[in-house]
Amino acid sequence: MAQEKNQHKRQGNSFYGGRPRHTQNRHKAKLDEIKKSLTHRSNVKRNYFKMLKKEGLSIPERESKFSEDKPEAAEKAEDESDDEEGSEEGTEDSAEEQGGFFEGEASGSEAEADDLEDEEEEKPKRRKPLPDQQAPTKQQLREMHESQKPRKPMNFKERAALAKERKQKAREEREALIQKNKEDRERKLKKRAKLTKQMTKTTRSGQPLMTPRINKILDQLKQ
Repeated sequence: MAQEKNQHKRQGNSFYGGRPRHTQNRHKAKLDEIKKSLTHRSNVKRNYFKMLKKEGLSIPERESKFSEDKPEAAEKAEDESDDEEGSEEGTEDSAEEQGGFFEGEASGSEAEADDLEDEEEEKPKRRKPLPDQQAPTKQQLREMHESQKPRKPMNFKERAALAKERKQKAREEREALIQKNKEDRERKLKKRAKLTKQMTKTTRSGQPLMTPRINKILDQLKQ
């Protein structure tokens, strides 16, 4: 009884043809993908060569090589689809190798080398210092060092002197503003007194002069 069970395990599930169902599906999908890729490549090359022939151009020598390789590759794929022996890992590895070969993919080491070269080209190149660019002098380095030093906290005497200086500055600004307002007010008063004096002027007969009144009206209209 135990011997029959072991034999059944080695053969797999007989309902799926002696191989697990998921293995068959993956194997079939991989083969279908390979066939599809081969068919597409053959159609593209066939159309390309037809176009060259129609235009009267020389056909590359790779045409015969491609036409000879195509049936062999198709027969090889069909033989592998009919073959039901071998483990799952071996089937997947062979399918991947065939896919890489027929699709013209590079090997793993070559692909990694190409990726490294692309990364090196994409990296920004370090800018070299210009020949006319001079190094900073000792004085400049000292000033930069002093500016980067953290400031020491002020003591009570320094804070009091700073507060006194700020108050003095605010007082001077306030006094200057007061003086300016005073001068503006005096100038306006003088102008008003002058205008009033002109408006009160009269002729010899005692009639008021019209010239100052007209000028006042014109000034108001301009404003």
